[in-house]
Amino acid sequence: MNLWPPNLAVLSSVAFASLLKPQGDCHKHSHGKTLTISPFFAFAGPRTSQPQHSVARSTEFDRRTTDNKLRIGIVGGGICGNSAAYALAKRLRSNSTWKDRSHQITVLEGDPNSPLTASDHQENQPPQWGAAAARNANSIVPGSSMHVFTKKSVVWQIARDTIEEWYFLGKEWLEQQCYGKQNLLRGNDFAIAPPYFALHPWKCLGPSATAEERLSFLRFCRHFLYYSLVRGDLEANNRGHCMCQLAKVNRDIFLEVANDMNQKGYNIQYSRGFLALYRDLATAKHSQEITTKHGEEAHLLSWEEAVAKTPSLNSLSSLMKSPLSVVHRPNEVISSCEQFLRAWMQEIRKLGVEYRHGQVDKVERVDHKRFRVTCKDGTSQDFDLLVLAAGVCTPLLSAQLNAGKYVPTYPLRGFSLTTIAQGQTYCDDDKDNNEPHLLLPTSFSVDSMYCTSVTPHMARWAGFGEFVGYPRSNNTPVPASIGPSILSRYSNLVFPTATRSKEDVQSCFRPASPDDLPIVGAIPEVPGLFVHTGHGTLGWTTGLATGVCLAQSMEEYLVEEDAEESNDENQHAYNLPNGIQIERKFLAPSRFVD
Repeated sequence: MNLWPPNLAVLSSVAFASLLKPQGDCHKHSHGKTLTISPFFAFAGPRTSQPQHSVARSTEFDRRTTDNKLRIGIVGGGICGNSAAYALAKRLRSNSTWKDRSHQITVLEGDPNSPLTASDHQENQPPQWGAAAARNANSIVPGSSMHVFTKKSVVWQIARDTIEEWYFLGKEWLEQQCYGKQNLLRGNDFAIAPPYFALHPWKCLGPSATAEERLSFLRFCRHFLYYSLVRGDLEANNRGHCMCQLAKVNRDIFLEVANDMNQKGYNIQYSRGFLALYRDLATAKHSQEITTKHGEEAHLLSWEEAVAKTPSLNSLSSLMKSPLSVVHRPNEVISSCEQFLRAWMQEIRKLGVEYRHGQVDKVERVDHKRFRVTCKDGTSQDFDLLVLAAGVCTPLLSAQLNAGKYVPTYPLRGFSLTTIAQGQTYCDDDKDNNEPHLLLPTSFSVDSMYCTSVTPHMARWAGFGEFVGYPRSNNTPVPASIGPSILSRYSNLVFPTATRSKEDVQSCFRPASPDDLPIVGAIPEVPGLFVHTGHGTLGWTTGLATGVCLAQSMEEYLVEEDAEESNDENQHAYNLPNGIQIERKFLAPSRFVD
């Protein structure tokens, strides 16, 4: 049986061999070419990049504006844009060379529901902000970050899941047409895991996609196949270790910032502990072994012990052929990304960072010295250094600067469902004491879906990875999915008193990189351009740490610019808190073209 992913069938067998070995893109853009980007997405101020040492630098600030102020722009006001702004502001202030020099960091964000423009956000309501980090499961999970997707088995899983989803969508359509009812997923049988991936090649390569969007998809496929099939599972495990190290640093930074902000009067809530549910014991033991191997604490629990930590799981007991196997990771942190960002932006402003609302339409070079960012309302602003942290649209913006080949990310559509309990919730043993408890005392994952606590009466489900092209803001039809039905069904099973329907499910797009790791640092061919993207489902898990990497890269670029020479000492790795080092080759944009 041919299980090859259906979307790859559009690629000829002759071209397949070239896909397995990434090379520099032969596609060229004319200078200043404008690409159409959905106005739904917001971007933050540009970021700077660290060019190759062979690029000549001038000691004169000839790229600065007339007031001799260094202007840094960051396009994208999500977790990655804000983490870059914070790390840059702190680093420039502490640098003996730059702390007394005039500089301005500006973050551009275009989503009208972002914390920048929406001040009437209700905490007990689902997030309206379109940022993936705001709609995800809000968990900082170092253990889960080691489960990389770029493995041979995942290629076949994508094919199987796609075929399975198409089958159930067709079955749903026939039942709706013939009987006026819908009955998805084998009669809603929880005993069988649902598909996770889905591939819709017509949306990725069809007439609704622009030429640059098609190229972006093919570029992603080429690198994904290369890392999955050629580089092998051993290197995938090394990348998993790198992500785990980033996640550890990320957790430490979050706790430091959150505790500091709480001392100032904020109320950043977070909890500890995570349950990973598996359908067989062997998989659970393997997960525990990998987690402990990389320095994270993990314990196997019986089903009864898991239910004691999260009583809502007891509702699944009668639906299973055999109890699920459970791994408990006690040191993982859960917190609301949106709540954190809304408060954090107030503190970042105090560091002198400027926020502007604007839907970015075009980025271009001006006289080969500065960058000009133009918004859809016609306003523009020039920057000396530019950081692209625009989420799924970062590769399209990079292509406008002839740097698309360095950013082979692609949108991965997922879904989230916010479950709100009606009234107070109680543990069975404490009903007589009349003491309210969390709707979800301990967060968990099952079948690659995450369920985490947001407030005492609110939990959030998130999951699925679907290739359906770039998001649209107009009335373009979107591909159907079984994801909303599955999320609402799982939610109703676990929280029967907080019934939600598939109409309550929200979609979100996150930028997935073809080798799982984020893309952070300078674009060699475009001096002054930096990117901070590719975090996919792990933006909240690694974004704070990679912001530090980005700031370190930019600081070194500025120091070398002043010194007229490059300093190669210790530049093979990023030096992160607690003595952790991350080799730059794992994160550098140049890894896709070398």
